[in-house]
Amino acid sequence: MNDKDLDLDVLENADDETVRIIAADCPASNEEKERMFAMSRKIYKERTKESNNINTETLEVSGVEKYRKPIWQKFVAAAAALALTAGAVTGGVLLFRKGGQNHITNVSENETAVSPFGDLSGHDMRIMTAAVAPQVFIPKDELRTAMVKAFNEGEWTEVPVDTPVPDGESVQIFFRKAEDVFSFVLYGDGTILCDNGETQSRWRISEDIQKAVYAASEFDIESGDVLLYISEPYDDLIHKVWEATAEMPQTTAGEYVNIYDPIQKNSFETPRDNFMFILTEHSEAGFRTIYEMYGPYTGGIIEIAELFAGFDWKEMPEGKDYPEPAYKAEFNCRSMSAGNSLSASVTDQGIISVSDCDENGNIKYADYDVGKENTDKVLRIILDEYETVKNGVTPDKLINTRDFDKYVLERNLGESNNSREDQRVFDEAERKEIRSALTEEKYEGKETDINNTGRPVYRVFFKNKNNRDNYMMYLYDDNEVSFFYHCVEKSFKVSDELYKKLMDIAENKFNSSVGDQEDAAEIPGCANMQYKLAQSMLEEIGYNVEICKVKDIMVEPGYVIRTDPQEGTEAAAGSTVKLYVSMEGTGAIPVENYIDLNVDDAIVRASYRGFKVNTEEVNSDKPVGTVVDQSLKEGSEAESGSSITLYISNGNGN
Repeated sequence: MNDKDLDLDVLENADDETVRIIAADCPASNEEKERMFAMSRKIYKERTKESNNINTETLEVSGVEKYRKPIWQKFVAAAAALALTAGAVTGGVLLFRKGGQNHITNVSENETAVSPFGDLSGHDMRIMTAAVAPQVFIPKDELRTAMVKAFNEGEWTEVPVDTPVPDGESVQIFFRKAEDVFSFVLYGDGTILCDNGETQSRWRISEDIQKAVYAASEFDIESGDVLLYISEPYDDLIHKVWEATAEMPQTTAGEYVNIYDPIQKNSFETPRDNFMFILTEHSEAGFRTIYEMYGPYTGGIIEIAELFAGFDWKEMPEGKDYPEPAYKAEFNCRSMSAGNSLSASVTDQGIISVSDCDENGNIKYADYDVGKENTDKVLRIILDEYETVKNGVTPDKLINTRDFDKYVLERNLGESNNSREDQRVFDEAERKEIRSALTEEKYEGKETDINNTGRPVYRVFFKNKNNRDNYMMYLYDDNEVSFFYHCVEKSFKVSDELYKKLMDIAENKFNSSVGDQEDAAEIPGCANMQYKLAQSMLEEIGYNVEICKVKDIMVEPGYVIRTDPQEGTEAAAGSTVKLYVSMEGTGAIPVENYIDLNVDDAIVRASYRGFKVNTEEVNSDKPVGTVVDQSLKEGSEAESGSSITLYISNGNGN
């Protein structure tokens, strides 16, 4: 069997416990998870009873290779949920119970059973899953009613709010009644995070509640379900989902690009700003990112789209090894209409690795030989983009090509006494003044050696809500100004007029009202930033930084998932900020116990842990189709893709 074609039909006979375990702890590769969750939702909906048909024929189920989730796809339901969990927030939400470990039990016959949050039957609801994110939909009336009934009658046990978030996808349900808004996030470990934007709590829920939520979360366009589109930026979701409409957000004419997808063998239309480029260079320490950009400055993506349309895409054999490239470029995009997405990794060896994810979460991937001459053309375009930004983009262009909505000023950079009193946030009038001053300056011939600057006096963060762009400007004590953007740092010897203007604005800000100090003490947004840059940024503010590496299928390895305390939280200089950084999964997988399981359930569990599964009938007095032994013992470890043999009872005794 093809290792990359995992047979998901085995899920049809999996029991509910098997589906739950897989959802809660699935170290399989990312594309398996995408397909598994889509399939498990279908199974919840369609299966009404267990099958008694036992298949004892020898069979093999192969795992699939690891797939790195494209960076552009950071916003999915799981990622949104992770953002909510950052920070050790205690206490209840709305009517949530406070205190110790609360266990919600059955009520007397004269009482009406309700959830810890009261009866939710009068609330409006909208649901977001990984299959539809960043859109939402309204659950069907009968499924909504069943879910409310389960909320009211099921068991709720409060657990610590900082209980680790499991791998895998999540379901987010938004509630509204009058001005009262909040959300539930159901994780694969059977816990729910409750959040109203101010406080959070975490609960372990009974299986009947989980089933009702998953049933209501099945998006079925054929039965009349309609996607509701949320406008960017995707912040403050518990309020913003109620502004979502069935009309797709419009993009200005002329900003679309048609990109060819060799797997689907057709082209799809996508906004130009939907693209993200990453250029990496190979060194002794491995690949390092030297440039990344959303919505390139030049027309590079248009040129690449034209090249893709004309390539002769020759699919290569699976598992073939290729020479290590000197440069590698990745770009990612998604269709706004069809719902599919495309990720391409271009090397200087003539090979382009492509992955395609459709609207149902099904992932296909393939390697193509398009010729070294052609991949060199693509790399040349992206290298030219990099050179354009590195050499041709000046502060006036930067400030006018990005929509920054917050400028944060800091002083006493890197000093141990840096505190909230050393930070200010510029108001709108001050932002306009800074923008005007930077735009009027002439920068030609003024670039200097970044290594020979003086002592930094002030720093300004230019920030926007979606965290795609977080630029920094430093003011030194020798009339120099430096900028850090897109992995590029440049310094300029600016005019006396500009230098004095910027210094006056900064000094006046600190000498004037201190009413905005609390706002300025917010922990900056680090999500989706390269972790070393985020670490440096936090340390220069004055925070102690602790790196916590965790698995996350939605965030590129080496990039920040979230901070603790979370973005926007006040924290004094000298306090510790945890950076949760996405890391690569390891190849070693712990082996579970499959003995006494039904063969179909055992196959599902083992295959989703990345094992190739073989079965062999043996004489045993245990029920037909029961696993009586396994070749890899429980508690041992094996590499993903290893074979395991399950010995199955034929019912004939010893």
